[in-house]
Amino acid sequence: MRAKFVRFYLWFIDVVEKAKMKIDDCMVQLKDLKFLASQKQKDAEALLRNDRNAGAIYMMGYALELSLKRKISQTLNFQQGFPETPAEFASYSSQLAVFNGLATGIQLTQIKQIRNHKLPDLLVFSGAQATITSHLHGEWQMVHAWTPEKRYVRQRVTSLKAQSFVMAAKRIISKIS
Repeated sequence: MRAKFVRFYLWFIDVVEKAKMKIDDCMVQLKDLKFLASQKQKDAEALLRNDRNAGAIYMMGYALELSLKRKISQTLNFQQGFPETPAEFASYSSQLAVFNGLATGIQLTQIKQIRNHKLPDLLVFSGAQATITSHLHGEWQMVHAWTPEKRYVRQRVTSLKAQSFVMAAKRIISKIS
């Protein structure tokens, strides 16, 4: 019964989120990224409380991804929001020129570099890589390999592992927010 409630709850939250946001090819506003990240974090915590450990990790990974995309938008001064299309990405040509002109050795030239689920890539463009890898190294090591594709892998996740993952991701989110 509890598992049915959790599935219904997650479905309902997803429906509400989609109703609050226009789901089409449009930039995702910073406030929406923050809201969605907090919702995914709450979902992860609900799943964790109900011993749905793999689901908790899955949701918390998305919370971290959304938080990193928000940080990227702030770092790169994407004032209209996080770009969802190549045209929207191109509309930030002046911000990209400034970023690419810095002597970082990192060039941002294609939307696919930031519109993905690869946490290490997102961290690079967030501007928080040095801080996270030096101050929260253990936490980063715990979460950096997260990928949504792991949902297809049948796995047994212990409560301790899920709690550790959620706490590590929360500490990183707190540091980049």
